[in-house]
Amino acid sequence: HGEEGGCGSCHTGFESTPISVLGTTFIHKPHSEENGLSCLDCHYPESSDFDHGQLQFESRADCISCHHGAEQEKSCTECHEVQAKLKSGRIPNSDEFIPGKHKFSCDKCHDISVKQSRTLMIRRCEGCHDSSYVKNIDEWMDESKNALIRIENLIRRAGDSGLSDEQSDELKSISDRVRFLSKDDSPGVHNPDLWNSILTKDAETLRTWLREK
Repeated sequence: HGEEGGCGSCHTGFESTPISVLGTTFIHKPHSEENGLSCLDCHYPESSDFDHGQLQFESRADCISCHHGAEQEKSCTECHEVQAKLKSGRIPNSDEFIPGKHKFSCDKCHDISVKQSRTLMIRRCEGCHDSSYVKNIDEWMDESKNALIRIENLIRRAGDSGLSDEQSDELKSISDRVRFLSKDDSPGVHNPDLWNSILTKDAETLRTWLREK
């Protein structure tokens, strides 16, 4: 672990491999030295105080200084794929199509110069909507989280119930849809109608299978 060769003398071949970091998909290559970053911009050097390769960040909010900086040229949708697809009305592994009601750009609701939070978002919504709508945001998020928990339990039960080959294929599609929705940090908000429609139909399918067993 001396200076000669640096981190790259041992850590090779990982640059383009997607991994999960702080709850989101991360690829090292865009964060490499060719883009002006070194390993130690994100990782602590090994010492008695830090583990080998330990991240300097504790949450995705710590990444904002670069990703939401003035020099950032990427569009919101390049990083926030889940939210973009929900807003468009269609998600992977689903035939359901329900476009989001809000057609405007992301910065209408998101002030990217500050850390995002539920409280901040509610304040932004209050600029256009009355208090009854704002109250719905909390309800959408809480109900969407609960719906995910319920359907994940149904998926586990269905998987143990001896499904047919056709049902097993459909169970995989349902699981993929649920896995995709679970990646959204603001469940239900970007398109509550699509969330509700997908989870309601999939949950009913699973309950029907379980009643048949």
